[in-house]
Amino acid sequence: MDKELKYISIIFENCNSIHIPAKYVDYLFLDEIRYSLAIGLSGQYSKHYWCKIACLELNKNVLDIKTHHQLLFEDGESFKQHLLEYHDVTHIEIVDLEDKKEYIGIPWCPDDEYSNSWEKTTFYDDLIKIEIREPMK
Repeated sequence: MDKELKYISIIFENCNSIHIPAKYVDYLFLDEIRYSLAIGLSGQYSKHYWCKIACLELNKNVLDIKTHHQLLFEDGESFKQHLLEYHDVTHIEIVDLEDKKEYIGIPWCPDDEYSNSWEKTTFYDDLIKIEIREPMK
């Protein structure tokens, strides 16, 4: 059964993030989603999801939304500045209208812990496209 999107959050390596209402999300595709499960001595467990391919297309008006750092700090970088200066999307959180959340890790090139060379961002007249793909082996 399909669920209706409320918003997504994009989380960056430096703990910055942006919450994007559904009306700005033109397309979101996460493929080859896998998970790992860890159980600790106390019996608590955690499940971690990540994908091999992430493609996100956002309406250009998303650039009007403030990032978490802009809300906290006077000199916090805008979403556009962040996308241009860094390539560091680490997770996408998907939230539906029932507030059910899916937190999914993004493929990360192991060559650099602060910047992801697999991440490509393209600005078009009416949209922003972010693609992150783990290379085929």
